Amino acid sequence: MDLGGAPAGRMNPVILETPQLRMRPFVPADADAVFRYRRDADVMRYIPGGADKAFEDTQEILDRYFEHQEKYGFSKWAVVLPETNELIGDSGLLLLEKGPDFELGYRLAREHWGKGLATECGRAWLEGAFSSFGLERVVAFAHPDNAASIRVMAKLGMRFERHARFYGMDSVLYSLDTAGLDVE
Repeated sequence: MDLGGAPAGRMNPVILETPQLRMRPFVPADADAVFRYRRDADVMRYIPGGADKAFEDTQEILDRYFEHQEKYGFSKWAVVLPETNELIGDSGLLLLEKGPDFELGYRLAREHWGKGLATECGRAWLEGAFSSFGLERVVAFAHPDNAASIRVMAKLGMRFERHARFYGMDSVLYSLDTAGLDVE
């Protein structure tokens, strides 16, 4: 993973790169592309609140990402295919409801499912969380029926911690800390 040569700490890298993807902070011009995948009921099936019904719903989410980015130096970022510059989803770290943990999240447009890209995003973010952002622990949660997301968490070396409720949704919580860094 390339962190763009940025210093560690709150100074965020310009991009995260993996063999197949580039992740970069969102910009306002991304809103139309984000709305395209966030209004897909299948993509948003296991997301609290479900699919975005209006463009304004997407804009509210992006505004929250911009605020988080400003406060912490990272947030959910755009996932882009480098060869075409197509925005295909989002991934990143957000402060979990009521903290103190930061949650890893990943969401891809449906046509990009089943290619290992969520695992690739997650791996890059975990490396960045521990090496560049100074985090000691990262969590991820999913609806108990979201088998694909749970598989990704396990592939990343995250371990089941407990059943919990986040953002009004019954969830399973997985975690990884600096002691468990051997991701596959």
